Amino acid sequence: GTGVACSTCTQTCIPGQWVDQSACDGLGTTNAAQCVACTTCGSGFYINPTVCDGNVNADTGGGGTSTACRPCTTTCANHQYISGSCPGDGLTNAATCVACSATCAAHQYIDKSSCDGSGSSNSFECKDCFIYCSDGEYVDQSACDGTGGSNAAVCTYCATCGWGKYRSWGCMGNSTYDDGVCTNCTVCECGYYANCTETADAVCRTCTATPTPSPTQSPTYTSTSTSSTTGSATATVIPTFTPTNTPTPSPTPTSSSTPSP
Repeated sequence: GTGVACSTCTQTCIPGQWVDQSACDGLGTTNAAQCVACTTCGSGFYINPTVCDGNVNADTGGGGTSTACRPCTTTCANHQYISGSCPGDGLTNAATCVACSATCAAHQYIDKSSCDGSGSSNSFECKDCFIYCSDGEYVDQSACDGTGGSNAAVCTYCATCGWGKYRSWGCMGNSTYDDGVCTNCTVCECGYYANCTETADAVCRTCTATPTPSPTQSPTYTSTSTSSTTGSATATVIPTFTPTNTPTPSPTPTSSSTPSP
């Protein structure tokens, strides 16, 4: 009978807010409803605006029912990282997945092992293509153009020096190019202890002087004769020596005629 009409307290709020009707106790004469921001959800979360949509009459944020709190992205796919963060008061998932990337130089490759989807930074790394090779080889980096995802370096044999030469330096397995130096083999005048090989020079024998022959003596034979009481004579051959430069065969001794008695 008073002619007073009751009206519902209401407000048109925006997403991220809720309608607070606590001041509307039925006694007032004005619309005391207020738009209030949903309380923050905490670090790592965001407020879902489809829940805290401006029409609900209760706080759905972290200080209320928390039904509007949604976790932000914490893990991405392999070879991605998490960009951005969620302080808890935003209305969108500010943490997004971004592909890791790198621009590497020639003779390098992209190491993707540390970008596993859990990090918060672009962790691709440029690394040199390199391996340790054996003696007589070098590190061939020609297949590493800076875009590959693995170490494509291989060991390649150095060029041979060819006949009459040996490799005197380089090509020890740690160079990135064929750095071998070829040198002429030593020619030995007096013979070889070891021949020249692909990686070692010849080892020569030591030359020694040829000895001069010593003078030799060749005997020259003379004979004397003696007579016996029986009237017969005997010849005796006595050698004498004459030096010569060349050995000569000894002559056959001869005797003089037997004298008459």
